[in-house]
Amino acid sequence: MKKSDKIFARTKESILLIVLLVLCIPKVVYADSSWIWFTTTAPYQLLPFVAVLTIVIEYLMIKNILHIQNKKRVLIAVCISNLVSFMVPYFATYYQDGVYETIKQTFESMDFYTINSAYLFLTLIIECPIVYAIVQDEIHDKKKSLGVIAAANVVTTVMVAAIERIACRGSW
Repeated sequence: MKKSDKIFARTKESILLIVLLVLCIPKVVYADSSWIWFTTTAPYQLLPFVAVLTIVIEYLMIKNILHIQNKKRVLIAVCISNLVSFMVPYFATYYQDGVYETIKQTFESMDFYTINSAYLFLTLIIECPIVYAIVQDEIHDKKKSLGVIAAANVVTTVMVAAIERIACRGSW
C-alpha cells in the first residue's frame, strides 16, 4: 500500500470519527452558568428584610412562650445571635479550585438559594447556645427553653427559605 493511500484511509477514518462525535454530542448543555433568575431580586438582596423579620419573630416566640420578663435581655440575645448567625457565612472561607473565597463572594458570583438545610443546621449550632447563655438567668424551665429557642430558629429559617423561593424564581 502506498503512503498516499494510507494517508487517505486515515483521513477518511478521522472524518468519520469527527462526524460520529458531532452527532453524539448533545446540542444543549446545562452547567452552572446556565442558571437564570426570572425575577429582578436575588436571595442575598432580601437579607435586610428577612433579618428584621427573623429577629421580631424569634424575640416574640422566646419572650412569650418562655414568659421572660426582661424584654431587653431577650432582644439583645436574639439580636446578637442573629448577627453572628447572619455574619458567619459571610466571613467564613473555604478552599475551592486553589482559591480561598468567602461564602459572600460565592453568593454574589453564583446564583442559588442561600437558605437550605445546611444553613438551618448552622443557625441552630450558632444561635441556640448564644441565646440560652444570655437569657438563662431569666428562664424557669431549662429543658423547655432549648426546645423553644430551637423551634423559633427552625420556624424563621423555614420562613426565610419560603420567602426566598417565592420572591426569587430561577431555573436551570
